[in-house]
Amino acid sequence: MLFTSIDILRPAKVTFPTEVTNVVLINNSVVQSPDYGHTTQELNQRERAVNVPTDSLSIYALASLAEGLVEKEFFSSVSLEPNSINTGTYFSVPTPPEREKIEAAATRNRAEGVISLNRILVNDKQGLVFDQEYNLFVGYLEAIYETQWSIHFPLKNQIYTYTVKDTVYWESESYSRQRAMQGLPDRKSALIDGALITGEKSVNRFIPWWDKVDRYFFTSSRKALKAGMDSVYYKNWKGAIATWEQSLQTASGTMVRAQLSHNLAVVYEITGDIRQAKAYSDQSVEYLLSSFSANYDHLMTIANYNEELEIRLREVDKVNLQLGEK
Repeated sequence: MLFTSIDILRPAKVTFPTEVTNVVLINNSVVQSPDYGHTTQELNQRERAVNVPTDSLSIYALASLAEGLVEKEFFSSVSLEPNSINTGTYFSVPTPPEREKIEAAATRNRAEGVISLNRILVNDKQGLVFDQEYNLFVGYLEAIYETQWSIHFPLKNQIYTYTVKDTVYWESESYSRQRAMQGLPDRKSALIDGALITGEKSVNRFIPWWDKVDRYFFTSSRKALKAGMDSVYYKNWKGAIATWEQSLQTASGTMVRAQLSHNLAVVYEITGDIRQAKAYSDQSVEYLLSSFSANYDHLMTIANYNEELEIRLREVDKVNLQLGEK
């Protein structure tokens, strides 16, 4: 088999109404207590709680998100109000922003959409272990961020809320126990970097994003498959389609037909015709089920790809809606 990588557009978690072209990001979180969620456990020692300041995590996460949204140019404008509007004290329980504050932020920034960060919690652990296989000390810092967001459309009186977790990990190896721990970043600075990463990851949750995936072609010395592959090598997709569709009409074996149909599905996906790709993939599955010569690898390749195309069909409709093309 031959594999190739293609870029596909994935849908965001949130679908903004087409009339929302300007958004503002607001901070509605309460600062996490420095004595909550931070532990250390070195080799052969008990886990203990430590204090780490986290007062600026929400600001860094929002700033990173705002920068990423601006770079993508999905919205006409992206504004940021980094200072928290939440006067409460319970950092672990998110509360939605008051309607008056939402409307005020939208008015100040001439925005039709408001993205509110209602909570950012981090649970992090720094530790040291010994790798007996490589005779190394391994220092690590793992931080799990939980963020809760709400998206508001004041003119439509609509609210969308979701919670997500992101994990950031640092590791340092050394033959020296002390150097393994010294190789880790400063803990406060590391948690700030993690908040920046969390904000960056959130960009793809608000707007459609590009994902790179692998696709596989069946190859063989058989003329029916080889002729089309000659076109694939030169990215002559029309030529590959014409060749394989003609071969499909004359091929005798059901396994060859299954492979031809699968290859046609991949080419049609590359050209952007997902529905035709799914049709050929379904046909490939049918041929495969009636074949007595299918091996496990071929079965899984064809079946898994058929499932991926089923997902893509649903995603394409959602992406088109998010891009205002439906």
